[in-house]
Amino acid sequence: MDLHHETIQLVTTTQGLPDADGIPTTVETPGNPYGGYNVQPVGTTESLGGLNVITGRWRVSGPLLTAAKAGDSILWRGTTYPIEGEPQHYMSGALDHTELIIKRQEG
Repeated sequence: MDLHHETIQLVTTTQGLPDADGIPTTVETPGNPYGGYNVQPVGTTESLGGLNVITGRWRVSGPLLTAAKAGDSILWRGTTYPIEGEPQHYMSGALDHTELIIKRQEG
């Protein structure tokens, strides 16, 4: 069984023109789909302080994707997940790849 069978799509986030209040708008631009990725759960946490907030996190690993950066998102299986922290790009020559963490909060 192939472990790297998932398809993801990088959603690049940039700042657009200011709105009526002078605050820059956020522009999210979906890129092309990329195949050959592995997506595995890292864990979940639950916060009960005032509101029930459940946070799920997944590790995405696959072909080198240097365009991915902190502040961008990943579209996976129909849901958009923010990238948590800075993606790690390994460029040693033999096993070039990118690893990053995506997350989703509900509640």
